[in-house]
Amino acid sequence: TTASLYDALRAAGGITQYSDFTKIKVIRRSSNYSGGETFVANINLFNLFLEGDQSLNMNLFDRDTIIVSKSQTILKEQFAKIANSNLEPNTIKVFVSGNVKTPGMLVMPNNSSLTQAIAMAGGVQNLSGSISFLRFDKNGKLEKRTFYHKFSQKEEINSYKNPRLISGDIVHVEKSLVGKSAEFIGTLASPIGNAYGIYKIFGGE
Repeated sequence: TTASLYDALRAAGGITQYSDFTKIKVIRRSSNYSGGETFVANINLFNLFLEGDQSLNMNLFDRDTIIVSKSQTILKEQFAKIANSNLEPNTIKVFVSGNVKTPGMLVMPNNSSLTQAIAMAGGVQNLSGSISFLRFDKNGKLEKRTFYHKFSQKEEINSYKNPRLISGDIVHVEKSLVGKSAEFIGTLASPIGNAYGIYKIFGGE
């Protein structure tokens, strides 16, 4: 099977809080030239997350070298800053992944809630279970809430299970135990989707 850049980063367990996702190098030495011509790709992996640019999640070949630069800013702060950039006034960027009809990044009005984001992503699919809600606070600390998806539908806006969202929030809908046992969980092995990849790196189990 072909491994992607994201597969390699995840398998290496090399992502630390000071990894710089904006400066990742993939170095490839060609065997077709005497002297070994070298190809270097400079990749901003955040563009994969925020814009869904799958071309950045390049396939790797044997003996490729990946270099992840170190940042003076922790990864969560990098992400929060980028998630808040390039926004129109009164809009936010949030990410919905998992067992919804159209997962990905959403641009929503300010004061939108978790249930509104799920609805905008096409709603939950059959056999959905819990929802994980992830948010970075002003200090870059990750807050995570997990609750059964049907409970959030009944909650008032700005409650614990149906919070108002801010840019960079991540909402992930799990399959139920029945759903997980009924079919192969392809999302765990497939190429990264922008929202699911963020969930897995920042807070996913």
